[in-house]
Amino acid sequence: MSISPLACTLTADQQRCDAATLLPALQSRATTVEWLAEGATLTFDATSENLAAMLRTIDRERHCCAFFTFVLTVPADMRQVVLELRGPEGTRAFLEQLGIQATDAEA
Repeated sequence: MSISPLACTLTADQQRCDAATLLPALQSRATTVEWLAEGATLTFDATSENLAAMLRTIDRERHCCAFFTFVLTVPADMRQVVLELRGPEGTRAFLEQLGIQATDAEA
């Protein structure tokens, strides 16, 4: 299986139009963002609105940034929902270019 290139396939106009609904907008809903070696972990309050926003973003991102691997954890008892974004070498730098910022002490 080949790995998709580390690039977004959206045009500049599409990126501007989608900026409010893709990863930067999703980060604005997160309670914490922590860096992984090649990605990030975003934690959210367990609301239906947040879960719906995560699913919409995952669906859109998997088409334009096919190098991402998404791991969504929805635990029992309505505890916080966790979304991991992982990818090949360079993924963290790509996320930083999008404006994703960690909220943890290791940023």
